[in-house]
Amino acid sequence: MIRRSMIAGLAGAGLAPALVRPAAAQQSTSSADVMRDALGDMAFALATSQLATQRAENALVRTFAQMETEEQMAFTEARRMAGLTLPSPSMMDAGEQQLMQQLQSARGAEFDRMYVQGQIRGHNELLQTHQAIAQSGSRTEERMLATVAVPAIKSHLSMLQGIQQQMARG
Repeated sequence: MIRRSMIAGLAGAGLAPALVRPAAAQQSTSSADVMRDALGDMAFALATSQLATQRAENALVRTFAQMETEEQMAFTEARRMAGLTLPSPSMMDAGEQQLMQQLQSARGAEFDRMYVQGQIRGHNELLQTHQAIAQSGSRTEERMLATVAVPAIKSHLSMLQGIQQQMARG
């Protein structure tokens, strides 16, 4: 996964330490490792978005957070109906857990900025893992759900980048 460039891009925002994963996780290539990464990323997206629905000041950030919460809950329900492993907060990696803690203590525009940056990071990871699962997931149901998720993740990244640009313009 392309974490080094994302970490470098967020270093100026003070988020780089929260984004570093252990070297073994960065080079995970087995189907089980990819799936574990995806489940942690999904749990992170849901937990941070639920928090953002309550804390975000920017209306676009709050709207995105509500949409992301609803989609992650629907995706989790689809996984449950297919008999697949469900994401849980315990699956978040150390960097995601640390960023979640930072978000819990952030307020105002700082919260909004950190949330959007974290979602961009997380969606880039989700995109990579879902693309890998769509191609070589161990179960047909996983491959099908990942195939459906990829275009949604791409559209979320576009939305997030637009929100980030709007916030930068003030």
